[in-house]
Amino acid sequence: MDVMSQDQSNMKILLAAICIGFISGTLGQANQPPRFIEDMDGFSVAENTAVGTRVYRLVGVDTDRDPITYGIEGTTVFRVDPTMGDVVLSEPLDREAQSSLTFYVTLEDLVGSGNPNNLVRHQVTVQIRDVNDNAPLFHGTPYVARVSEDTPVGSVVFGPFNITDRDVQGATLGVTCQPTQESPDACTVFRVEALRQESGLWQGNLVLLSGLDYEGERLYQLQLTASDAAQQSVVVVSIHVDDAQDTPPMFTSSLIGRVDEDVPPGTSVMRVEARDGDEGAPRELSYALVSNPGDYFSIDDSGLILTTKAINREDIVSGSVMLTVKATELVGGQQSPDDAASSEAEVVISVTDVNDVAPYFNRDVINVTIGEDIRDGTPLPDLDLVAKDEDTGINSVFDIVLEGGDGIFSVTPRIGTGATSVSVRVENASRLDFETLEDRVIVLQVVATERSTPQRFSASALLRVTVVDRNDNSPEFAEKSFEVYLPENSPSGSTVLVAAATDADSRSFGTEGIMYRLYGNGANRFHIDKRTAVVTTIACETPGSGRCLDFDGSESSFYLSLAATDDNGSGQTTVVPLTVYLTDVDDNSPRFVQSNYTGTIDEGSMQFDPPLVVKAEDRDSSSNVTYSIVGGNTDGIFGVDGASGLVSASRPERLDVARLNASRVSLLVQATDGATAADTAIVSVFVRDVNDRVPQFGRALYEAAVSETATAGTVVAQVGAIDSDSGPGGQVTYAIQAGGRGNFIIDPESGVISVSARAEFDYDRLRDYTLTVTAVDGGVPAQTGRAAVLVSVLDANNKSPEFRPAVQRVDVREDAPVGTVVHPLSAVDPDGGALLRYRLDGPTTGRTKNGDFIDDFPEAWFAVDGGTGDVRVVAPLDREVAARVELHVVATDLSAPVAQTGAGTLVVSLLDVNDKAPVFLPVLTVDHPFYTARVMEESAVGSFVTAVTASDVESGVGRFELTENPGGYFAIGETTGVISVAKRLDFESLPSSDFSLVVTAFDKGRPPLSSSVGVVVTVADVNDNGPTFERASYSSVIPENSLDNTYVAEVRATDPDTSGIVYALRGRSAASFYVDGDGVVRVRTGETLDREATPVMALQVVASDYENGGGARSSSVPLYVSLSDTNDNAPVFQRRAYHATVVENVPPESAIVQVSAGDADEGANADLRYAIVDAGELADKISIDPTSGSIRRSADLAGLAGRYEITVQARDGAGNGANTATVPLVLEIVDVNNRRPYFVTPESDNETVHLLENQSAGFVIVRVRARDDDDDSKIHYGLQMGDVVGNETKEFAIDSYTGELRTRVRLDREKQDTYQLDLVAQDGGNPPYQVHRFLLVVVDDVNDDVPEFPRNQETEPYVLAVKEHGSSNRVVGRLQAIDGDANNNAEIFYHIVSGDPDNIFSVDRNTGEILVHMTLDRETKSEYDFVVMATNNQAFQSINRLGKRTQNITYDKENLSLAQIHVTVEDINDNAPKFTQSLYYGGVKTAAQQGTSVARVQAIDNDLPADNGTVRYAIAAQSYVGDRAAPRVAFVVRPDGGVFTDLVTFEDYARGFFNVTIEARDAGNATYRDVATLLVYVYDESSAVKVVIANTPERVINDMENLKRALQNSTRNRVVIVDDVRYHVDTENNVVHEWTDVIVHFIDPRTNEVTSVPTVLRLVDTDKFYLKPKYEEYLVTKIEPVVSQPTVSPSRRNLIIAIALFGIVLFIGLVAFCMICCYARHSFRKQQKRVRQEEVGKPVVEVRPTTTDNPLWEEQKLRMYEEQELSMHVFAEADDAGAIPMSRMERPGEAPYGRAVSSDALEHTYATLDRGNGVYGSIASGPYAGFESSTDKLY
Repeated sequence: MDVMSQDQSNMKILLAAICIGFISGTLGQANQPPRFIEDMDGFSVAENTAVGTRVYRLVGVDTDRDPITYGIEGTTVFRVDPTMGDVVLSEPLDREAQSSLTFYVTLEDLVGSGNPNNLVRHQVTVQIRDVNDNAPLFHGTPYVARVSEDTPVGSVVFGPFNITDRDVQGATLGVTCQPTQESPDACTVFRVEALRQESGLWQGNLVLLSGLDYEGERLYQLQLTASDAAQQSVVVVSIHVDDAQDTPPMFTSSLIGRVDEDVPPGTSVMRVEARDGDEGAPRELSYALVSNPGDYFSIDDSGLILTTKAINREDIVSGSVMLTVKATELVGGQQSPDDAASSEAEVVISVTDVNDVAPYFNRDVINVTIGEDIRDGTPLPDLDLVAKDEDTGINSVFDIVLEGGDGIFSVTPRIGTGATSVSVRVENASRLDFETLEDRVIVLQVVATERSTPQRFSASALLRVTVVDRNDNSPEFAEKSFEVYLPENSPSGSTVLVAAATDADSRSFGTEGIMYRLYGNGANRFHIDKRTAVVTTIACETPGSGRCLDFDGSESSFYLSLAATDDNGSGQTTVVPLTVYLTDVDDNSPRFVQSNYTGTIDEGSMQFDPPLVVKAEDRDSSSNVTYSIVGGNTDGIFGVDGASGLVSASRPERLDVARLNASRVSLLVQATDGATAADTAIVSVFVRDVNDRVPQFGRALYEAAVSETATAGTVVAQVGAIDSDSGPGGQVTYAIQAGGRGNFIIDPESGVISVSARAEFDYDRLRDYTLTVTAVDGGVPAQTGRAAVLVSVLDANNKSPEFRPAVQRVDVREDAPVGTVVHPLSAVDPDGGALLRYRLDGPTTGRTKNGDFIDDFPEAWFAVDGGTGDVRVVAPLDREVAARVELHVVATDLSAPVAQTGAGTLVVSLLDVNDKAPVFLPVLTVDHPFYTARVMEESAVGSFVTAVTASDVESGVGRFELTENPGGYFAIGETTGVISVAKRLDFESLPSSDFSLVVTAFDKGRPPLSSSVGVVVTVADVNDNGPTFERASYSSVIPENSLDNTYVAEVRATDPDTSGIVYALRGRSAASFYVDGDGVVRVRTGETLDREATPVMALQVVASDYENGGGARSSSVPLYVSLSDTNDNAPVFQRRAYHATVVENVPPESAIVQVSAGDADEGANADLRYAIVDAGELADKISIDPTSGSIRRSADLAGLAGRYEITVQARDGAGNGANTATVPLVLEIVDVNNRRPYFVTPESDNETVHLLENQSAGFVIVRVRARDDDDDSKIHYGLQMGDVVGNETKEFAIDSYTGELRTRVRLDREKQDTYQLDLVAQDGGNPPYQVHRFLLVVVDDVNDDVPEFPRNQETEPYVLAVKEHGSSNRVVGRLQAIDGDANNNAEIFYHIVSGDPDNIFSVDRNTGEILVHMTLDRETKSEYDFVVMATNNQAFQSINRLGKRTQNITYDKENLSLAQIHVTVEDINDNAPKFTQSLYYGGVKTAAQQGTSVARVQAIDNDLPADNGTVRYAIAAQSYVGDRAAPRVAFVVRPDGGVFTDLVTFEDYARGFFNVTIEARDAGNATYRDVATLLVYVYDESSAVKVVIANTPERVINDMENLKRALQNSTRNRVVIVDDVRYHVDTENNVVHEWTDVIVHFIDPRTNEVTSVPTVLRLVDTDKFYLKPKYEEYLVTKIEPVVSQPTVSPSRRNLIIAIALFGIVLFIGLVAFCMICCYARHSFRKQQKRVRQEEVGKPVVEVRPTTTDNPLWEEQKLRMYEEQELSMHVFAEADDAGAIPMSRMERPGEAPYGRAVSSDALEHTYATLDRGNGVYGSIASGPYAGFESSTDKLY
């Protein structure tokens, strides 16, 4: 204590000294101002830095350690964070506006204590670094220039113009020319020529590159683009071209005129106008006539043409005069002598005519004969009528009308011109009916009247038309169909039918020419007279049988076709159906369907089981069969119903096996129809004995024991029973009826009881089982014996220890020393006296701190003490290896006979300790000890350089720092590790191109650890100088067509950079040349240089340096290559051919035509001379001017009308050159038009041509040809269509020049088979002449139409009705398809192609008749569907030689060649009714009133109900099986099969049942009947069970059979009788319409007794595995008795009250006793809890869930009925945390409402068992929750 006091005194002295020294130093020294370390002076920032960017950090220090603040004064461009010193840009920068900023930065300390602050202000200058952000600027815009079209090439057209760039960054300025959309060739006409090219300045001119043409292009717009490699500007230059005098005059007015022939001389005709082709400075013009045939006209200086004398149109052959007019430019009032100053044009003047000729016809009277079947639109044959008018124009136009005929005929055309062929057509052929026409000669008149003349001249022609008869009517029958009924035994020659037809036509076409025929299947049985139509039967020896007509044979009806054909059998045909039905005659005896019958009947019974019915059939439909027993019926014991054939015991009291001394009786039964022979059959009757003894067990109670660990198959006990009956009645089968809970099984034959495979014994839960065992014999009805087996369960040590909780967790530091106890393990064993040992059970697993799983964790860090369970650290821990370790632990009970183990998991989490520094990634090596990066010079501040990455496995990386940064050129992101540019990098001014940086990374640990790494950054140079040419432009002249590799020019450029230069050529002409590495330009191999195409070729020579960072730089200069001319082009005429027309009387020396040629060469090479080298017959008739090329008449052309081909030549070199050109001239000399054209093809009028209908559009039908002796070449062809002439109709087109008549569409003969065309040929004369010719086009048929079935609502599908059991191979219907083709192409064949796999039907391939090949049975199949196809293909086969169908074509509604046939089999009464069950069950209450429904029976007659299937019910017999006699009538049956009670008191019959025999008869045939047995059980309502279903009654009724089947299976195949279905009524008497109550009772079929309610519930209880899914399926919620309380009679009420009072007293005593017990138990448990808490530290509990055998209540852990008749109440004592309410029984670890609860929380749960009332019980869980009895809803 003394030493410690001395140390404290020394410490106090030291502290006092320090405080005194600090105070004295402070008072003796003034506060020092702060100072800048980094003040921003000399800093540079790029002008494109974004506003808001942090550009700099001011750094200051204060030696006094006072807080400091930063500030900026004198500028608003920057702002500073006062605390951090971060400088941020607040306004945009622009170097061009201000290249530097000068302002003040301030640093102020905060002294405090009332002392003034120290403020430091530094003046700084910040340079604004240039960025290439300004585009080049064009000065003096807009750029507009004017230039004359004759300006020489190479002249400057605009300039000089200047371009500047305000930036200092960027490449040297360059200017390029780019064409615009308006002037795509502008850059080939002009070029850009540089004068000066300096940094930031460019000056140049725009130079003309090729010749201009004002008439071709008046405005050029080109785009100049100036670029500094990054920015560019664009300006548009507009160059206007001014005109020069170099274009001859151009005619602008119309060159066609018109004049009447009777005008006086001097009349103005028209004015010709022209203008000077040079629009810029146009000259005045003068006019003259170069050619003037006939000297009819003159022209003045203004271009006005006048008549000079009278004109007669008839003297002018062509009706027009052709003049040649010349226009010449005036210079100084005189005509210019220059040939380029004049132009010529041809003027055509037409002379009009005067009307002076009337129209006329070529024939006056015409007679024509036609048939009545002529079609609409058909022209009258052989008419050859032409109307003519020799005038021209409107004077030759006339109207054509038809008078008479009353609209039957029409005339075409209605308007004619010149010479017009007239056609008269049939307009309404329906009125030309020979049979109804009164006057068969029709008189018509055709009239032609001028249309538009004042005179209205006219002419007419008379036409007589005679109509003759045709066969156009078909025979008609009096009826559309015939039906005949004929007795099957009709004699030969009997008249069947007389059916004559009539025909409205005359002679053989009419009735007198009709012939008849009969065909179809069975037609050979009849004969028809061909003329009288009398149908008779053929001769036959045995009418009514054999091969004659036989109703009972294969054919009872015949479907025939009756045909009538006029014109003696070769004309038109009408077919009607004829159906012959045979009527039956009784001529067949009945036959039994079986020769032997067998039946079984119980002794003393009246009816056979099943009922025994004999049946005989008679083929005659009119016969009635009766039955009788004719032998073997000793004592008359048996009888048979004469009508139905039902065999029964008529004297059952004599039916005894002992009395008969035999169990088999043979009867002989006879069937007769009263008219023919009878038939007999043998009936064998077997009499069956009755079972009447019950099996007896050896003991009423058996006792046995079984261990709770017993395995499946362990034998528990064996029972045995004996039955004194013999046969099946003495054979016994064993079963466990109840009490086993699924833990036991019994051998059904030996009675050995053993443990089941699903047995679960638990001594602590249930120690005794009482089994109910049954023995059932094999008799009918079966008898049952019962015995009880008591099985005791023996205890065993069979429970394993458990860890609680199963997963335990603990945390431990990773630096915990070896030996540290981590966690004590604890396990619990429910068995007493357990000896537990602990161990680790591998493998140990681990997870990293990131949660990744570690397989096969190798570290053995922990161990467990086997006795205490303590887990200790046995090896150093490392959290970087694993952050969590999972140990699998095992507890073993060594006291058990066989070792019992329990497994658990201990999760150990390691807490981190910081002991590792960050690691840089990727990891550096000796070969690569540092990182490297590369950055380009002039990269913007903030540009990315590289990024470093580090990792810390413990706490992660916290921040990065640049601990070494020479020059401060770089910065690093504290969190990202990204290194970026911090200040400008200028390669030329840097001290070195390599910078060595050191990056340090700090982790997040405490204290933080760090690591460092080196980074070397290399700054790369940028190529910033471009090549420069020695000259601003280059030019060269070479001859066109120069040879390959010809030298053109040499260019040279230099570059101050060290990189080399590459030359290239650009531009439209660059492909013709190439440049080598030395700058020499030569002609490319294979290129042809053509001066005429391009006289001057402009190129751009581009020089580029090699890329050296920042991109390659280039510059360019123009190179102009001029081509000198050589004579390498031949002359070229302006036209490929010339055509001229001249009348034969043209005056002498008249100009006919002028030819003109040009030469692409220039100078003497382009001087041309003309000559005629071939004129043929006109060699001395025409001549040519060698200079102008004008061709004139030199001799008379009269008589030379025709077409002439002349060859004209042009030669260059003034006629001496080597190049020539020729051009053909077609000269037509026109004759006078004085002849009409005439047809050559077709040769005659109404000529017929044939055409196949499938020809494609454009097919040439015929080439129409006409001739004109004047001039064939001017004939035009057309088609007359009404009043107009055209070249096309809808179907046809004619070429107006060639006369080719073609089809316009593909013709369809089925729509129209003939066309009458009116061909027109018109010449080109004046006036024109027109002729007509009719052509008949007949469309011939091809097989292009497939057969089609007519479709309508009635034939979709075709429906056929066929009676069942008819004869085979008979016709049942007929199909008829239609084919639009004709003749053989319309032949139709029929085939079945799908739907008839059994070949029941067939179709006659020729007639379409449908046959059935077998007897049909409607009850087997009532409908048939198949598909019939109609085809023209005669070779088509649908069935092969084996009778198998080879086609399967499905029906397609869109395919009209297919017909869907639907055959309906009509019903006949051939089936007896049949009950759906032979045995029915019903129930009736003891209190049932009259009319109460008992059951419903149903018999089905497979015949149709409306016709033959009506069933009538009757009760044949009813008896009572019980202790009293049956009432006379207890039940009645209604027509619907419902069985109802009669007026009977059923309470008297409560101990038995009724046996009711019900008969079902066919209403149409009393011999068809069936019988069934109905067993009706009388029951009291207390015997009924209510099944509550969570579904509506409608749905329950729909699924009733399935529900009954489920209930039957759950009650050991007992009969389920549903008594009522009604809405559910809950416990509060509320009606629930969504639920259903089904009232049922159960019948034991072996005893015929009503099963009691307890038995039903017990049976349901024992089969839980079957019932649970079934009840869920049918929504069964509960099953309960209908009567919940037993009915107590008044006589026993007093006794019950006394017993009740005694029970109350006893109950009070029991309650008091239970309370005392509970208090004692509670005190004991609390004491036990304290002991456990002291020993373990927390409560441990095990709760096993209760179970029940009935799945209906298993979902809610409720058992309604137990054989021990117990109810269970489960309670849970509250622990320290309070009570735990439970809403339902829960498994350990589960919580109410889904909340997780540890099993420890249920430690004090226990159960008590109380004696119940014998029927109902309850289970309660906890103090708040409980379950009511089984009457509760179970959902």
